[in-house]
Amino acid sequence: MYGTAPHRAPDPAFVRMIEAQGMQPAVTIDTSWLLVGHVDETVHVVRAGNERGWTLAVADPRQAVELLRRAQRAGEGGQRLFAGTTARHKPSVDALLADDGFLAGNTEAARRIDDQIAVLLRETGLSRRDLVRVPVLYAMAAVAPGAHEGAIAYSPSVANGLSLSARDYAAPDPHGPKVDGRDLFRTATEEALAAGGVRVHWVENFAWSHLAGGEVHCATNALRDTSGGAPWWRTGRGR
Repeated sequence: MYGTAPHRAPDPAFVRMIEAQGMQPAVTIDTSWLLVGHVDETVHVVRAGNERGWTLAVADPRQAVELLRRAQRAGEGGQRLFAGTTARHKPSVDALLADDGFLAGNTEAARRIDDQIAVLLRETGLSRRDLVRVPVLYAMAAVAPGAHEGAIAYSPSVANGLSLSARDYAAPDPHGPKVDGRDLFRTATEEALAAGGVRVHWVENFAWSHLAGGEVHCATNALRDTSGGAPWWRTGRGR
């Protein structure tokens, strides 16, 4: 699976290599609306208790905005996001919910992610009830004046993490709003992934990765031991 951002298009030789393997057709989703343009900004494969044994964790701006509203209803509108980080701007819940442009940007990001989900459900056979929704806020940004503009994770994207094992997920600490001392973004993520038997391990990546436009998955990788299975090209499953 890869994205279709014109400014981040895969090299044609890479696409030919993937297609030549013949195991399955490539799946592409629209990432042109994202500033960076990577699929890991919005989706991640995680363990699940369904027939496949896996599903997709999906960034959900609507859920994130609703959690801000929940904090406001609880009388915590003065709570500041990114408290305890090196962020220059630490907006309050009230300030974000009063910013019509910010809310409109998240509505648009949600619509774009809906389009991605429609493709992924069609190509994988997963159902909407299989999906794991996690809260992520987005904002419009540009690399430089006059440069390509696109959406980027405003809050550290918990969908942009690293699977350490089938049951262990390393996610960037979202530094979301708190109610009764509990981070609402953390809690929502932990509960959603726990339903599939996945534990969340929070990683502090705000200064060294998030502020540079990436998260845990962008800056790390996992090496998987495949020595126990036969190489796919010897199984006769390819063309």
